[in-house]
Amino acid sequence: MGSGRDDVPFAKDSLKMDHYVEDTPWLVPAAIEWLVSYLKPHHEVFEWGSGGSTIWLAQRVKAVVSIEHNQEWHTLITKRLNILELENVVVHYVPPDNQEYSGCINESPGLFDLIYIDGVHRGRCARVARKWIRPGGAILFDNSENLAHVEDIIPLVETGWERLSFFGKGVGGEWETSIWLRPSEL
Repeated sequence: MGSGRDDVPFAKDSLKMDHYVEDTPWLVPAAIEWLVSYLKPHHEVFEWGSGGSTIWLAQRVKAVVSIEHNQEWHTLITKRLNILELENVVVHYVPPDNQEYSGCINESPGLFDLIYIDGVHRGRCARVARKWIRPGGAILFDNSENLAHVEDIIPLVETGWERLSFFGKGVGGEWETSIWLRPSEL
């Protein structure tokens, strides 16, 4: 299975499914700190790639819609959400070879305050995401040090989005998390 990069194994796919799901995003610490200051209880979030982030976000915002490509991981996250009685989350399983994976957001009834890209097909997800962010909202793009995604962020640069880059140690190594802020007016 691919990550956002089709040539590298996806981290969740290489983990044992009985691995403890922490209720924390697998992000660099500075990006988590930024999220703590940004998120508000009325915010709505769309997420590609579920996990500890799904649980963590659901404890802080009004609603989370998450798309997961790994069926076993989907089951694990859904069970954890049920144990915690978090009812403001919907986690959909969409197989990674499904061409609609990145297009799932198109079925949403409205815009989002945060779109969190940390699943498969990240480039396609990034291209679709910018249409679904509220003015003043943010797109979080994890593992953004991957140069294969450069062409997917050029439209954000060209339309005046601000980029915040956070580097550090995360689960399994060091990487970058980028957050793109949509201008209040475009």
